[in-house]
This record gives sequence, C-alpha cells and structure tokens, in this order.
Amino acid sequence: MVYSDVPTDMLESPKSIIQVEVGDGGNSGIAKEVGQTNLYDILSNTFLVPTIAQPVFARIDNKIYFSPDTISVAQYHYYKRATDLSSDSDVSEIPDEFTEYIVRRSVSQVEKALGKTQESLAKENDLRNDIAGAYEKFVGRMNTEENTKRLE
Repeated sequence: MVYSDVPTDMLESPKSIIQVEVGDGGNSGIAKEVGQTNLYDILSNTFLVPTIAQPVFARIDNKIYFSPDTISVAQYHYYKRATDLSSDSDVSEIPDEFTEYIVRRSVSQVEKALGKTQESLAKENDLRNDIAGAYEKFVGRMNTEENTKRLE
C-alpha cells in the first residue's frame, strides 16, 4: 500500500476530499474513498482487490493510503482551509460578495455577548437566508463563467 501526507492546507473535515485522480505511469483512474475498516477488508478480499481502473483510498492519521501499490501519481481535489487572518497584511480568500455577511455575523455575535439575545437571533435567521441566496447566485455565476470558458 502506498501513502501520501495530507496536504497542509486541506480542511480537517473527514469529507474534505472531493476527488483523487491516480495513475501508474500508463493508466489512470478515480480513487473511491473507503473508511479505515473497509480498507483492510477490501485489501484482504481477493474479489475486491483494487485495480488502477478502480483504485481506493482512505484518510488515516494525517496520511492518505492508496491501493493498488502500482499508483505512482495522485492529484487531490479538496476543500482548502481558509487563510488565517492573524495579521493586518493577511489577505482573505473569501470572495468579496460574502464580506458583508461576515461583518453582519460579527455584529450579531457582539449583540449576543451583550445580552441582546432576541435581536441577535432575528438577525442570524435573516443572515442565514441571505447567505444561502448569495451562495446560490455566486455558484450560478461561477458555473456560467466556467461554461463560457469551455465554449471559447
């Protein structure tokens, strides 16, 4: 079994890996994620042994384990961790469209800390709906731009 370290900017969430493309120098495949227990079961079952056409991977202890052993290349597609904004010179990776919502959420949290719970809850419900709408618009625009690039 081959393994690789988890990228340092990957989210720590168990479902942060979107897809892993693997290759052995001549052939390639999309690896399917299996859990730690399932990985050992699959490797010990001769009928389920992974091939380069149907590879598997498991994320265990900050490493990503792959099978079959012939895998020599892996390209990860994953959700990245947001940049730590600990100094004034750090640049946020959050799209500008969402900055307003971060400020509104911060104000709501301050109000909650000051004991204005009722006002805070109402603002957070409105905020949740506004963020969902903005996200749908953002994803729609990103999809439209991506399709336009493909057509050019």
